[in-house]
Amino acid sequence: MKRLLLPIVALTFGITLMAQPFPPTLFGIPVTGSIDALSYQLNYVGFTDTYDNMPAYGGFYKGEKATLHVEMNKEIDQILALKLRVTDNIPVEDALKKYETHYNDFKNDPYYTAERSNKLPTSKADFNNERAYGTVYTSTFYQDGDPNKLVELNMNRVDYVFYVEIKVTNLYNKGPF
Repeated sequence: MKRLLLPIVALTFGITLMAQPFPPTLFGIPVTGSIDALSYQLNYVGFTDTYDNMPAYGGFYKGEKATLHVEMNKEIDQILALKLRVTDNIPVEDALKKYETHYNDFKNDPYYTAERSNKLPTSKADFNNERAYGTVYTSTFYQDGDPNKLVELNMNRVDYVFYVEIKVTNLYNKGPF
């Protein structure tokens, strides 16, 4: 009986672990749960609520002013993504440098797996050429190599000023679509 019980317990434990994946994180905060729980955790790391009508927080990331926006899946009342706008309203040369710095941070961190198609813009002209076709310059990474823990590094232009943002998406919370 003991020989039969041990494999059944091990199998049950293994299935339980597989059924409850760990969500992606930003600042060590899981991208899951309610907005109230997230707000408390963000306040703990120095981000404060900045808007009354939408979930957004202000704070600092690596010594720079940053804004964090929350995307919700309202059907299941769960956080879907956190978008951290790291730099805002900067010249294209500065945006390219910031993008490259964050790109290399993700690429050199063993916790992240880079998408094979990722590439860096090589110059201001390269980025402007990409923008001419209406695309956002994006590099994709995965936490723990899990495609459901999506991390996107974006650079874009709005009204002739540039920004760099990091978006962490929990595709486990995407729900049925």
